[in-house]
Amino acid sequence: MLHRKQIKGVVVKEPGIVEIRDDILLPAMADYDVLCKNLAGALCTGTDLSIILGKNNNICYPTILGHESVGRVVAVGKKVSNFKIGDIVTSPRILNITDSKYHSNWGGLCEYGVASDYKKMADDGYEGCLEMYYCNQVVPEGINIADAVMSITWSEIYAYLDRIDLKANDQILILGSGSVALSFLAMLRQRNIQVCIVGNRRHLARFEQLDCSEFIDYADCQATQRLRMKKKSFFDCIIDAVGDKNSVEYYLETLKDKGKLCLYGLKDGKLYEYFKSKANHRICLIDESYSVKNSYRKVFEMIRERKLCWEHWCDKTYELADIKKAIEDIKNKEVMKILFYFPVKKD
Repeated sequence: MLHRKQIKGVVVKEPGIVEIRDDILLPAMADYDVLCKNLAGALCTGTDLSIILGKNNNICYPTILGHESVGRVVAVGKKVSNFKIGDIVTSPRILNITDSKYHSNWGGLCEYGVASDYKKMADDGYEGCLEMYYCNQVVPEGINIADAVMSITWSEIYAYLDRIDLKANDQILILGSGSVALSFLAMLRQRNIQVCIVGNRRHLARFEQLDCSEFIDYADCQATQRLRMKKKSFFDCIIDAVGDKNSVEYYLETLKDKGKLCLYGLKDGKLYEYFKSKANHRICLIDESYSVKNSYRKVFEMIRERKLCWEHWCDKTYELADIKKAIEDIKNKEVMKILFYFPVKKD
């Protein structure tokens, strides 16, 4: 039986200040929960980096960071039936903190986290919303830890693409060249959908390796203007994978009449009417919402078939103690995705 000991984790003390703290309370378990010892995690350039830089006004500091992690089950709640000791599980986290000096934004970059048996909760008639627990999935045998960590992002992208329902031979414009944009490209090419990327030329080789049809350097003004002129009303869908309002507006005229404008990166509902007012034709606006309940199974299949492989996204891995160096590398665009391994030690 594990007691409420203190554990290590990554804490954003205040915007711009990130520390490894060793006084975080071991997360408490409920009846449907399992306690996981985290093995690895990733730093998200969207949510996590915005918290680090203080760009999210809804965050209370100091806060425990991380929402992409994988851990091994070490303790099981009395009502759990779909997890067992030794299982590798996606997205253990620290939620609902009431007895800590820290807030938590998923809290995945800690030594331990909690996952929940949503299937048993549903079987027992749980009346609340289960969506937040669908990310807790058992990783099948034969899938390595790095791919398991990446499966969290890939499952989100897969679920989103299922929702927007694109067709083979559609023409897609993706704005962005980070790990989310690369994930969109990987999924779309497997569906035989043509993809043009507008992004940072530093990542060109990664996108060419995954067979984008065209890559436009966002900093090349002549190239971006040619794209707008030659492909006016050309694309069936524009996917915002970077969260930049000006970029979306700049390329809006390349979208076909009744084309889909997918605001995956922009999460401000007020912008929906704004873009409708700026378009000179009819557009179908799609927000960033999705459900991952059924997407993990398909993603795990693609990993097994080597259609998805973490090495395409990550140049190198870091130890958790190297968090400050990792953050600087990703801020300076030295790396696309940061993957951490947790120290291995006995309880």
